[in-house]
Amino acid sequence: MDRPSPLPESPESPESPESPKSPKSPESPESPEEGPSHHPRKTAPQMATPVRGITVDQLLTHITPRAWVTPTLALLVVVGFGVELALGVSVTSPTAEQLFRAGGEFGPAFADGDWWRAFTSMFLHAGLLHLAFNLWAFWSVGRLTERIFGNKSFLALYLLSGVGGSLVSLSWNPLVVGVGASGAIFGVYGALLAFMVLHRGVFPKEYLVRQRNSILGFVGYNVVFGLSQKNTDMAAHAGGLLVGALAGAALSRDVLHPAAHAGRRSVAVALLATLLALAAFAVRAHLFNVPEIKAHRSANAALSPL
Repeated sequence: MDRPSPLPESPESPESPESPKSPKSPESPESPEEGPSHHPRKTAPQMATPVRGITVDQLLTHITPRAWVTPTLALLVVVGFGVELALGVSVTSPTAEQLFRAGGEFGPAFADGDWWRAFTSMFLHAGLLHLAFNLWAFWSVGRLTERIFGNKSFLALYLLSGVGGSLVSLSWNPLVVGVGASGAIFGVYGALLAFMVLHRGVFPKEYLVRQRNSILGFVGYNVVFGLSQKNTDMAAHAGGLLVGALAGAALSRDVLHPAAHAGRRSVAVALLATLLALAAFAVRAHLFNVPEIKAHRSANAALSPL
């Protein structure tokens, strides 16, 4: 992990705890730096501040000028909902059969070889309210996270988190049709939280506390709300959050030197994708042992022509 360097939140507070004061001149009588032997007095080492007089938002805009992935993904989610409507899915009360026909994930279908459902399901939603809430949650944190990680890394962690959430959901709720971008969105929050924890020395303390409280508040609310609603896929949320946190730790970059270690991040994406592919095989093997799926496959085998 790159060693972070502190950054002042705004030019009006250059003497914050995260922005050490500039040492006074040795000639100043208020701060004698030399003793009788004329050797400089040793002080505790401090991290230098390479960027002064710039806010966090200005720095992030400088290293990622255009956060185009967030609106593109949001548009694809809206397009996915439009495809659902074109296929006859109800706007307010879709059935499991309708969502499955549109591309929702389902354990028996995944076991039969419909691997693509782990991907397409993250662009589908169970009604307009479900869509609106997920878009709001994504938009609230997406652009900030994209500017921190960069366009390519952000796209990678979003997709990896979405697939990871789908795989955990398939393993935990194999007989339920699942749709929604919540696994990927929880991954975005998990990645941002991982960055804030691992790079505490980069941003001002007040900024970090504000972001951390926002993330924990979002996760906490969704845990409480999810436990009170039978149709909330908590497994997808947990899976996306976990994969997102891992991706966030692996794909974090030094915001003061954003181009450094780009090759390491590419290797991390490839490694995480490989691990998810192996996890998909493990989930499929698990599904073969689910009694209902095993009976379904046996019945289909009996009906197959010789």
